[in-house]
Amino acid sequence: MSTSIETPSRPPRAGAASPRRVGNLRATLYRMHSWAGILVAPFLVIAALTGLLYALAPTLEQVVYRDALTTSATGEHISAAEAIEIARAEHPDLDLAAVQVDDREDATMRVLFTDPSLPSSTYRQAVFLDPVTGEVVGDMPQYGSSSSLPLRALLSEGHANLWLGEPGRFYSEMAASWLGAMTLTGMFLLFQRWRRSTSKKNAPRRWHSLVGLLCIPGFLFLTVTGLTWSSTAGGTIGEIRTQLDWRRPTPDVTASPLVEAPGTAGGLTAAPAGDAGADVAIATAREAGLTGFITASAPTEPEAPDVWSIAESTAQPWVLSYDAVAVNAATGEVVDSVPFSAWPLPAKFTEWLIRAHMGILFGWINQVVLVGLALGLLAAVVLGYVMWWRRGKNSSFGRLPAPRSWDNVSRPALISFLVILIVYGFFAPYFGLSLLAFLVLDAAYRAFRRRRARPLH
Repeated sequence: MSTSIETPSRPPRAGAASPRRVGNLRATLYRMHSWAGILVAPFLVIAALTGLLYALAPTLEQVVYRDALTTSATGEHISAAEAIEIARAEHPDLDLAAVQVDDREDATMRVLFTDPSLPSSTYRQAVFLDPVTGEVVGDMPQYGSSSSLPLRALLSEGHANLWLGEPGRFYSEMAASWLGAMTLTGMFLLFQRWRRSTSKKNAPRRWHSLVGLLCIPGFLFLTVTGLTWSSTAGGTIGEIRTQLDWRRPTPDVTASPLVEAPGTAGGLTAAPAGDAGADVAIATAREAGLTGFITASAPTEPEAPDVWSIAESTAQPWVLSYDAVAVNAATGEVVDSVPFSAWPLPAKFTEWLIRAHMGILFGWINQVVLVGLALGLLAAVVLGYVMWWRRGKNSSFGRLPAPRSWDNVSRPALISFLVILIVYGFFAPYFGLSLLAFLVLDAAYRAFRRRRARPLH
């Protein structure tokens, strides 16, 4: 049976604990939930719409760029050095950044270059080559560790900042901050008091409650991952992760060669320095156990001019571990190895959660769930506005729940509530600042209503 949030019409039993001690806090949360629903909902609608498109981006990318990502040719593959030489002819003025190869037979190779003219340092110019014929089948910018191509990068920026750059990230951080707050207050309102109702009048409330109930885990997941990515809250979370050593570890390219390294056990011979070392580095990494789509990053350290860093891509669906090695291409030795088992547990969960937010971790199933959450959020917002409209009296446009005094709220409940607000406001400062603004606005609104209701003499 569907449920809805309503104040019970039945008085409390004699001798029972007074519900006012929790009820007044409930009334405060109800008013806070309503204020936020009215004022923050537009941010949530935009986040849901852009997020819906972003969730579908991995699949859309495979369709739109199919010719650049796949090949039907069969036969012996060209070497990485040959691929680099062919790609250099396309961009002779750019520095080599990396080579990306896949162990799937129908996948193309990518040669990445550093291009200062691209929007940020996380972009690379990618040349796609048929690994059998050596033909250039694509040439376009590529974004981030997820290897996003232009369409997915465009949708990603829209979801993150509405294509407005750093100032636009205000919207997404507000949406993420308040999505969590509204989910938790809504959950409290739903479970603290509920009542069955089948009347048509209460249908929007029933559906709003039901949609919220079904989406609680997903909304909290989007809040946590969204704040991790955000500008202000994400910076705070990032500092904490750094201080606690919860970051993703990377191979040390300046380390001494590992004893009995897997890369030297297979009889690989030394390679000349430069681009030709890419093949030795990739072969050594494969022998060390790296599989799937891997990125071999060119040497960047002056003290290790022949050491390549090779890592398994985190952008592969249904892949839950990401190993990495550093290989001296001149000797074929593994100088450092970072298996996924060496990652701190919080770093593992952070990586998994972010990839799930991107719709990558569990492939199309992941994307269907994200689309469902986006539609659920849109439905909850629309139903919330309908409820607000119907609370209007004598055709006036909406009413807020009546304010209540905190005098009768139990001290433990009040202290717990305030501590939660302060802690959450610290990690999500946009929530804290906007909540203060809401309190000022609410006080002004109530003063206006009192003055308006005062009889004229």
